Amino acid sequence: MAVATVTGKGQVTIPVGVRRAAGIDAGAKVDFFNLPDGTVAMVPRRRGLDNLFGALADGGPVLGVEAMDEAVSAVVAADDERIRAGR
Repeated sequence: MAVATVTGKGQVTIPVGVRRAAGIDAGAKVDFFNLPDGTVAMVPRRRGLDNLFGALADGGPVLGVEAMDEAVSAVVAADDERIRAGR
């Protein structure tokens, strides 16, 4: 298990082993998702369909449509709240 520390500015350095395993290079974009069970998933943004190969491999969480809808709704609600608060 890799561990990182959050700075006072909310920044985190992703451990090198995690970056390598996820194929994250300097300047890469990542998306964060709040899952219904309270965990947060970080997913590197990819370009093109070639990068989807293996995305559904065994070992990761399997979410149903309802769980995905809840996760998307939570992200949209949080973003809406942030926008309304002017942050």
